[in-house]
Amino acid sequence: MIEKLQNTDVDVSEKIRAVFQISYAVEAKLLKAIDFPPLKRSLESYNHSTTEFFGYLKNKRNRGSS
Repeated sequence: MIEKLQNTDVDVSEKIRAVFQISYAVEAKLLKAIDFPPLKRSLESYNHSTTEFFGYLKNKRNRGSS
């Protein structure tokens, strides 16, 4: 089920960041980028972001975020 994620919860923002780190690493590789600023994004920036994050949850476990 797709649900809105509460990124103000540190545990949730850690999971969001983990998913984005994986996807940003792939993007950086595809772009052959040596220095890719999104990979430097801090946990706090996810935790304090006003962006609405959504994730696919299966058995209440995050399977992917956007």
